[in-house]
Amino acid sequence: MAKYSFKEQLKISASEKEYKKTLNDQELRNFKSLSRSERDDLIWNYINGGDTTVVSAGQNKVEKWLSNKGIHNATQVTVDAVAPIALDSKMSKFTNTVGSLTLDIHKQAEMNSNLILQAQNYALIAQNDEVIKQNDEIIRLLREIAQK
Repeated sequence: MAKYSFKEQLKISASEKEYKKTLNDQELRNFKSLSRSERDDLIWNYINGGDTTVVSAGQNKVEKWLSNKGIHNATQVTVDAVAPIALDSKMSKFTNTVGSLTLDIHKQAEMNSNLILQAQNYALIAQNDEVIKQNDEIIRLLREIAQK
């Protein structure tokens, strides 16, 4: 994630459309899920003939968001279940912050309660994700035992 000069940024912007045309559907989805600086790095590598295979290994936005909430290496089930609420959560945090600026004590208490409930929900999601991983491991081990 290098810092680029204004001239380099112009080259990157001009080459982005051309670079996207070289990607297949999956790579394009992964590319779109990267941060702006990660995209710039890939396009800069493309311009200079460097390695651009990082696109296929990109971590998507929902996984990054979950990681920030303490849910690391989430299963696909968890990622799929949480994806629709990721944006809602960000908007809810914004509205809670705006609501906390009011002088109404009851509204502030309600907003704090909402934030606490969100944190508890993330803890439950993390626990359920661990249960899913454990169940998958148990199933794998049972299949191994059955094959012997």
